[in-house]
Amino acid sequence: MRGCLGLAVSVLALGCSNDVELVRGDAAMPLAGPAWQRVASPTAVDLHDVFVAGRADVWAVGDAGTVLHLDDRGWQRVPLQTTARLNSVYAVSGREVWVVGEDPAGEPVVFRGDGQRWVSVRPMTRGRARFRGLWGGAAELWLVGGLSDSSEPALWRYDGAQWRPEMLPQPLRNPEFFALRGNAAGALWAVGGAGLSMRSTASGWSLGPPPPRDTVFSGGLCVNADGVPFVATAQGAVLTLVDAVWRSDSLAASAPLGGLYCDPSGEVIGVGPGGRVATFDGVRWREVQLGGPDLEAVSARDRGEVWAVGARGTLVVRRVAP
Repeated sequence: MRGCLGLAVSVLALGCSNDVELVRGDAAMPLAGPAWQRVASPTAVDLHDVFVAGRADVWAVGDAGTVLHLDDRGWQRVPLQTTARLNSVYAVSGREVWVVGEDPAGEPVVFRGDGQRWVSVRPMTRGRARFRGLWGGAAELWLVGGLSDSSEPALWRYDGAQWRPEMLPQPLRNPEFFALRGNAAGALWAVGGAGLSMRSTASGWSLGPPPPRDTVFSGGLCVNADGVPFVATAQGAVLTLVDAVWRSDSLAASAPLGGLYCDPSGEVIGVGPGGRVATFDGVRWREVQLGGPDLEAVSARDRGEVWAVGARGTLVVRRVAP
């Protein structure tokens, strides 16, 4: 693999304040907050998802078949022979990574690789499909999206040999699922258009309760250690389930969060337009504006580094103090 592009980056402390200024080439971009730092990126295309597999083992995907990997040498481009928009990435292990999306012609793509070689492992679909969310474990993977020739959302399970369509709990007339997330204990949720939500149970998938009237889910989703989902809405709020009823955790803003991460410690982290970052400690939300391009996804692992990605190849990290 080729190394990171040579991008000159310097961080300048401004007096005794908590603000720093990132200088890349001839462009200066403000970065507020001592915990977050924007790092040099080997791409300028939009990034749509990130997955932290372990220490110095992070994957990000985006437009034009872009796959990035962080290891001990830093962020590097990983060759993948496709020009598809890649929407989701999931690493089962350091040697098994999955990416999904759709190519410029609208055809779905699914690739499995080890960072060096990739193979196409797409399910059989009734025509074209949009693959939006990917999650799972060593035993099985799940894939959600929508079918262009049907108004039903779509759900597949990979059993280690092939993808199989899953039976929905009832006919659902929604455009698609657009987010899929789980926790280490195996709790799994999917959300989609018109406030659609489903959870995986021992007996199969079941519908979640309806959200408040006129609520539209925006795509941000995470599941905490207790199996409770947090879902971002287009109205700028974050909803969670309390006694089987969707409740707002009082975060409200004009712009919705695009990605959410639930840490096992109980912290919830959300990212959104204009470098917006919001954190929830179980009691209240706090926000910081990093500025710069929109952030679309966020991921971490075991209270380690938190990585967020977004437009124009943006990579942002929050490092835990030693």
